[in-house]
Amino acid sequence: MHVRKLGVLFVLLFLVVMTSYGQESVLTLLPFDGDTTKYINAQFVADTANTGGLLANRVYELERDAVYLTRSIITIQSGQTLRMRAAAGAGEKPIIYLWEQGSTNPAQSPQGRRAISLCWQAVTWN
Repeated sequence: MHVRKLGVLFVLLFLVVMTSYGQESVLTLLPFDGDTTKYINAQFVADTANTGGLLANRVYELERDAVYLTRSIITIQSGQTLRMRAAAGAGEKPIIYLWEQGSTNPAQSPQGRRAISLCWQAVTWN
């Protein structure tokens, strides 16, 4: 009887661990609205600093009909995977642009934000 109770407890613990391990950890990134903390690279840095690195089950979700800006090229270490997806629902897929840095050189920071340097645009969205 005692062995049976331990066996049932072991199976329940095993099932709890399996279900918690296989779940995604979804983090919705905010589109750029003029706030420097809303650059997508700043949001990545804040998240990975809080979690101690890129989580294996982390999925970054981007809002539809939104524009995201980054001020640096995002480099993922070998052996890690960056997972991004568009939010479910209707609307255009999100776009990520590489935005120029600097404020004095016209080649780096065009006037009126009319020209932007396209880094990649909605490469493979789910």
